[in-house]
Amino acid sequence: MKLEALEEVTEEFAAYLSEVTDYDLTAPTPCARWAVHDLCAHVLDMNASLAETLGPRAAPARQRGPCASRETVYRDSARRVADALARAADAGEELFESHLASTLIHTWDLAQATRLELDLPSPHALDIALRYLRRLPPESRGQGKPFAAILDFPPAAPLDEVLFLSGRIPA
Repeated sequence: MKLEALEEVTEEFAAYLSEVTDYDLTAPTPCARWAVHDLCAHVLDMNASLAETLGPRAAPARQRGPCASRETVYRDSARRVADALARAADAGEELFESHLASTLIHTWDLAQATRLELDLPSPHALDIALRYLRRLPPESRGQGKPFAAILDFPPAAPLDEVLFLSGRIPA
Protein backbone atom coordinates (compact mmCIF):
# COMPACT_ATOMS: atom_id res chain seq x y z
CA MET A 1 0.00 0.00 0.00
CA LYS A 2 1.57 3.27 -1.14
CA LEU A 3 0.19 5.83 1.29
CA GLU A 4 2.18 8.54 -0.50
CA ALA A 5 -0.25 8.29 -3.42
CA LEU A 6 -3.20 8.69 -1.04
CA GLU A 7 -1.51 11.65 0.63
CA GLU A 8 -1.06 13.22 -2.80
CA VAL A 9 -4.71 12.92 -3.81
CA THR A 10 -6.01 14.01 -0.41
CA GLU A 11 -3.76 17.05 -0.52
CA GLU A 12 -5.05 17.85 -4.01
CA PHE A 13 -8.63 17.67 -2.75
CA ALA A 14 -7.71 19.94 0.18
CA ALA A 15 -6.05 22.42 -2.19
CA TYR A 16 -9.20 22.68 -4.32
CA LEU A 17 -11.32 22.85 -1.18
CA SER A 18 -9.28 25.84 -0.01
CA GLU A 19 -10.51 27.71 -3.10
CA VAL A 20 -14.20 27.05 -2.35
CA THR A 21 -16.10 30.16 -1.30
CA ASP A 22 -19.40 30.25 0.54
CA TYR A 23 -20.98 31.18 -2.80
CA ASP A 24 -19.55 27.99 -4.37
CA LEU A 25 -21.25 25.72 -1.82
CA THR A 26 -24.50 25.71 -3.79
CA ALA A 27 -22.84 25.16 -7.19
CA PRO A 28 -23.88 21.90 -8.88
CA THR A 29 -21.32 19.13 -9.24
CA PRO A 30 -21.07 16.33 -11.82
CA CYS A 31 -22.66 14.08 -9.15
CA ALA A 32 -26.40 14.03 -9.82
CA ARG A 33 -28.38 16.11 -7.32
CA TRP A 34 -25.27 17.18 -5.36
CA ALA A 35 -24.04 20.69 -4.79
CA VAL A 36 -20.49 21.38 -3.61
CA HIS A 37 -21.71 21.36 0.00
CA ASP A 38 -23.15 17.85 -0.47
CA LEU A 39 -19.93 16.63 -2.09
CA CYS A 40 -17.86 17.98 0.81
CA ALA A 41 -20.18 16.38 3.37
CA HIS A 42 -19.98 13.08 1.46
CA VAL A 43 -16.17 13.12 1.43
CA LEU A 44 -16.03 13.87 5.18
CA ASP A 45 -18.56 11.07 5.83
CA MET A 46 -16.55 8.73 3.60
CA ASN A 47 -13.40 9.49 5.61
CA ALA A 48 -15.11 9.05 8.97
CA SER A 49 -16.75 5.78 7.91
CA LEU A 50 -13.53 4.28 6.58
CA ALA A 51 -11.52 5.26 9.65
CA GLU A 52 -14.16 3.65 11.88
CA THR A 53 -14.39 0.54 9.67
CA LEU A 54 -10.65 0.00 9.90
CA GLY A 55 -10.71 -0.04 13.64
CA PRO A 56 -11.65 1.66 16.84
CA ARG A 57 -8.00 2.48 17.46
CA ALA A 58 -8.20 5.28 14.93
CA ALA A 59 -7.62 8.62 16.59
CA PRO A 60 -10.90 10.42 17.19
CA ALA A 61 -11.78 13.29 14.93
CA ARG A 62 -10.26 16.51 16.19
CA GLN A 63 -12.85 18.97 17.39
CA ARG A 64 -12.42 22.30 15.65
CA GLY A 65 -13.99 25.64 16.40
CA PRO A 66 -16.55 27.26 14.14
CA CYS A 67 -13.84 29.23 12.35
CA ALA A 68 -11.91 26.18 11.17
CA SER A 69 -11.45 26.19 7.43
CA ARG A 70 -13.07 23.50 5.33
CA GLU A 71 -9.71 22.22 4.17
CA THR A 72 -8.41 21.98 7.77
CA VAL A 73 -11.40 19.86 8.78
CA TYR A 74 -10.92 17.75 5.66
CA ARG A 75 -7.18 17.28 6.26
CA ASP A 76 -7.89 16.11 9.82
CA SER A 77 -10.36 13.51 8.52
CA ALA A 78 -7.95 12.40 5.77
CA ARG A 79 -5.16 11.99 8.35
CA ARG A 80 -7.40 9.70 10.41
CA VAL A 81 -7.98 7.51 7.35
CA ALA A 82 -4.28 7.39 6.44
CA ASP A 83 -3.38 6.42 10.01
CA ALA A 84 -6.04 3.71 10.07
CA LEU A 85 -4.92 2.37 6.69
CA ALA A 86 -1.29 2.27 7.83
CA ARG A 87 -2.32 0.10 10.79
CA ALA A 88 -4.50 -2.13 8.59
CA ALA A 89 -1.52 -3.13 6.40
CA ASP A 90 -2.39 -5.70 3.72
CA ALA A 91 -5.92 -6.24 5.00
CA GLY A 92 -6.76 -2.72 3.88
CA GLU A 93 -5.39 -2.86 0.31
CA GLU A 94 -8.77 -2.92 -1.46
CA LEU A 95 -10.16 -0.28 0.91
CA PHE A 96 -7.06 1.81 0.21
CA GLU A 97 -7.55 1.54 -3.56
CA SER A 98 -11.26 2.30 -3.29
CA HIS A 99 -10.64 5.33 -1.09
CA LEU A 100 -7.89 6.68 -3.31
CA ALA A 101 -10.06 6.26 -6.43
CA SER A 102 -13.04 7.95 -4.78
CA THR A 103 -10.92 10.85 -3.53
CA LEU A 104 -9.34 11.32 -6.95
CA ILE A 105 -12.75 11.27 -8.66
CA HIS A 106 -14.28 13.68 -6.15
CA THR A 107 -11.32 16.03 -6.63
CA TRP A 108 -12.25 16.14 -10.31
CA ASP A 109 -15.90 16.73 -9.33
CA LEU A 110 -14.87 19.64 -7.10
CA ALA A 111 -12.62 21.16 -9.76
CA GLN A 112 -15.44 20.93 -12.31
CA ALA A 113 -17.99 22.48 -9.96
CA THR A 114 -15.72 25.40 -9.08
CA ARG A 115 -14.43 25.75 -12.66
CA LEU A 116 -10.82 25.32 -11.61
CA GLU A 117 -8.36 23.57 -13.88
CA LEU A 118 -7.47 20.14 -12.54
CA ASP A 119 -3.81 19.34 -12.02
CA LEU A 120 -3.23 15.86 -13.38
CA PRO A 121 -2.81 13.24 -10.66
CA SER A 122 0.43 11.29 -10.63
CA PRO A 123 0.63 8.26 -12.93
CA HIS A 124 0.92 6.06 -9.84
CA ALA A 125 -2.32 7.41 -8.34
CA LEU A 126 -4.06 6.98 -11.70
CA ASP A 127 -2.81 3.38 -11.95
CA ILE A 128 -4.21 2.57 -8.50
CA ALA A 129 -7.57 4.15 -9.34
CA LEU A 130 -7.76 2.36 -12.67
CA ARG A 131 -6.88 -1.00 -11.13
CA TYR A 132 -9.69 -0.58 -8.61
CA LEU A 133 -12.31 0.72 -11.05
CA ARG A 134 -11.63 -1.99 -13.63
CA ARG A 135 -12.33 -4.68 -11.00
CA LEU A 136 -15.69 -3.29 -9.86
CA PRO A 137 -18.47 -5.84 -10.30
CA PRO A 138 -21.45 -4.81 -12.47
CA GLU A 139 -23.83 -4.97 -9.48
CA SER A 140 -22.03 -2.01 -7.89
CA ARG A 141 -22.95 0.22 -10.84
CA GLY A 142 -26.10 2.04 -11.82
CA GLN A 143 -28.75 4.25 -10.30
CA GLY A 144 -28.76 4.08 -6.51
CA LYS A 145 -25.43 2.21 -6.46
CA PRO A 146 -22.01 3.43 -5.29
CA PHE A 147 -20.81 3.97 -8.88
CA ALA A 148 -22.59 5.15 -12.00
CA ALA A 149 -22.84 2.99 -15.08
CA ILE A 150 -19.70 2.98 -17.21
CA LEU A 151 -19.83 5.39 -20.10
CA ASP A 152 -18.71 3.76 -23.31
CA PHE A 153 -16.35 6.26 -24.86
CA PRO A 154 -12.77 5.68 -25.95
CA PRO A 155 -10.49 7.21 -23.30
CA ALA A 156 -7.82 9.58 -24.58
CA ALA A 157 -5.77 9.43 -21.38
CA PRO A 158 -5.69 7.51 -18.08
CA LEU A 159 -7.68 10.24 -16.29
CA ASP A 160 -10.34 10.00 -19.00
CA GLU A 161 -10.61 6.26 -18.39
CA VAL A 162 -10.95 6.83 -14.62
CA LEU A 163 -13.75 9.29 -15.32
CA PHE A 164 -15.55 7.03 -17.83
CA LEU A 165 -15.29 4.08 -15.42
CA SER A 166 -16.85 6.25 -12.71
CA GLY A 167 -19.69 7.31 -15.02
CA ARG A 168 -18.42 10.82 -15.66
CA ILE A 169 -17.68 12.63 -18.89
CA PRO A 170 -14.28 14.33 -19.11
CA ALA A 171 -14.51 18.04 -19.83
